[in-house]
Amino acid sequence: MPKTRRLKLSAGHSVTIMENNRPIAKQPDRGVIVGTHVEGDLNNRVLSLVSLQLIYWGVPYTKDPKENVLSDSIAFFRKIIEPQDIAIEIHFNSGGGNGTEVIIPANPSKYERKWGEIMSATIAETLQIRDRGVKCEKTLGRRLGWMRIPCENFLPEICFLDNPENMKQYNIYKTSLPIRLAKLFRQMKED
Repeated sequence: MPKTRRLKLSAGHSVTIMENNRPIAKQPDRGVIVGTHVEGDLNNRVLSLVSLQLIYWGVPYTKDPKENVLSDSIAFFRKIIEPQDIAIEIHFNSGGGNGTEVIIPANPSKYERKWGEIMSATIAETLQIRDRGVKCEKTLGRRLGWMRIPCENFLPEICFLDNPENMKQYNIYKTSLPIRLAKLFRQMKED
């Protein structure tokens, strides 16, 4: 009988130490900042809402501690990960593009390729923006720390933070996106 897939979740650029539900410290790298949009804050917001939906449905998952920087999160997950587990780190994109994409490792498994495509299509359909599909890490010209966790890895780039039309669509559908993502993550665990 195959082992059960466990879900491991993280929000990129989102190290936040909270006091009275207000941030009191942030890591120096908060991700891209465009006007009032801070990538780390948006990543954390999406992940928090996905987490609430997973809790509501009784779907178990593990999140890294908010005070972890990326290297600490990787070390944290390496201690508890199995090869069949799923690691997902939420991000927003930047650089003048349009749409959503999902980054997978340089040498992806069939599972990563299949679910990366589905994840990208789900986000694009929900936000009604362009589906840029799956991008292998090697096409970025650099290695991503997140892809070093020995399991099934996904880094969804929700939309382009510096594209006003993308952000308009995100703001319109930001309450339905976490529900769709939580449903997708639940399906991924069952495959």
